[in-house]
Amino acid sequence: MREWGTSERRLAPQEILWHRPRGKKVEELQVATTLAFLERGKLGVRASDVASSKPLFHLVPKMVVGDTAVMNLIDDGDQRRRTACVYSLQAGTVVREYPPTRVRADVLAGDYHLPLALLRTLLAHAVVNFLRLRYGNEDNQLVMYSARAGCNLARQQAERVTRPHLEGCSWEQFATLFVLLYQHREYSREIYTKLGQYSSDEGIQQATDFFEYLFARRGEEAFPQRLGQLIDIQKRSREGR
Repeated sequence: MREWGTSERRLAPQEILWHRPRGKKVEELQVATTLAFLERGKLGVRASDVASSKPLFHLVPKMVVGDTAVMNLIDDGDQRRRTACVYSLQAGTVVREYPPTRVRADVLAGDYHLPLALLRTLLAHAVVNFLRLRYGNEDNQLVMYSARAGCNLARQQAERVTRPHLEGCSWEQFATLFVLLYQHREYSREIYTKLGQYSSDEGIQQATDFFEYLFARRGEEAFPQRLGQLIDIQKRSREGR
């Protein structure tokens, strides 16, 4: 992957990558102008800069944070803001920060390392939200149907998030796929936020375990298979109860 537009950050434990001041209105928050690829360590995302604020999720290596910056590049209307605090959870955490134009340049150059990581992160978030939505909602058939449908759609989309499928695609084609996955993730987050338990330690650890399975250090091209296996494993575990 080329180094153009790269800013490497080495973070100490609890050091903040992006701030989200408590008490500010959304329109007063910082506009999302960069995204970051997690090379090593672990990142946490919480509701604000205050250490005791609501935890949302953790990120593991090979995941991307800050996808709203890419939406701002694609949709030049209202500029989306950073609505959460991103901080380091471990010593030795290293991230590479990029302007969203870097994603476009990589797609046009046929360099898919960062674009694929971006798309896979969106898919992983959606699937994990839908899987976690099943817990505690077994008696709600509408919720369970939505969770199954969301997982099945993500499984189908994952087959398109591979190097062979991206080879030779235009920026417009990539942007269309990105927006589709972005909106799917946003829907999963909205419904899970209303019905799930984002702030529970058990829920966050479960999501982190799922992410570590999906973004295992070897076999990046096996991501679609891992995602399908994760869905099937969780489906069987629920049916066996």
